[in-house]
Amino acid sequence: MESNTAQVYLNIVGTVIRITADQEIFPKDLGKLSLFAIKPRAFDLDLIIHAVDRLPEPQGVCEYRDHGRMDFRTESGYIAYLGSVGMTLDGAYMRITKTGSVSFALIKRSAFINTITSRVILEAMDLERHTIENDCFLFHCSYIIHHDKAILFTAPSGTGKSTQADLWNTHRNAEIINGDRAAVAITESGVLAMGLPFSGSSGICKNVSRRICAIVSLKQAPETHIRKLNS
Repeated sequence: MESNTAQVYLNIVGTVIRITADQEIFPKDLGKLSLFAIKPRAFDLDLIIHAVDRLPEPQGVCEYRDHGRMDFRTESGYIAYLGSVGMTLDGAYMRITKTGSVSFALIKRSAFINTITSRVILEAMDLERHTIENDCFLFHCSYIIHHDKAILFTAPSGTGKSTQADLWNTHRNAEIINGDRAAVAITESGVLAMGLPFSGSSGICKNVSRRICAIVSLKQAPETHIRKLNS
């Protein structure tokens, strides 16, 4: 590693990622990512991050576009632009180029103050796409462990996933692993829930994997009723 760069190794969703970035922009506090940090070892994905004044022009064929992302397919991989891309790339602040097991992330200097954040590093990983390419998917849920098995509560935001997890923690001594998301992987040993460095409004995020025993879809009734039980 060059003296003017900083480096960290992470193990996320069973993938070892080596991250190298310019020393001047590398964050001193990795936040939730520190829970997934490991000692240097053989890695599956090499992510290199640089700060630039201007992002290079796109290459390849555009295969996806929305208000915050634009993807281009190339002969060797893909290029993604993140930010307010709209009909142009003027508002993009990051360019990710992935070829095989190597990713380069270029970030506009105008998009950060002094150092980048752990959230920007997460975005540079392109974790959603990476999990799909490795036979996993991200699942919007509250993830708890009860009797050493994973239970996932899923529902639209505001329905009560975190409340349900808190109730199980309070009354059944369940451990809350993540209040917002989990990675789900189908393996030879079963279907696993895996911890992620996202926490949502709950602030709870742990690097723990367990076999899933139940997925509960929560719904809210249009009205709340209360009645006295018969004695």
